Amino acid sequence: MGNWRLKDTDKNSERIQNKILQKIPGKVKLEIYLDLTWTAIELLKTGIKQRHPEYTDNEIEDAIKRLLLTDKLYEKVYSKC
Repeated sequence: MGNWRLKDTDKNSERIQNKILQKIPGKVKLEIYLDLTWTAIELLKTGIKQRHPEYTDNEIEDAIKRLLLTDKLYEKVYSKC
């Protein structure tokens, strides 16, 4: 577990949650984390589409990359493409 604390969970509930998480096999945890990541990306897509209905699918993908990488890193990575 990381060095963070849940702000909306009391210590006893957090302790129980951590015990449960420790019992979950790594492969299952990875699947859960990947599902959460894809859900977050889908939420990003939805938000971008709502703010910019004129964007194409490629423009939406670029906007997501910019948000995840920051403009400076995005330019470094994709300016040569």
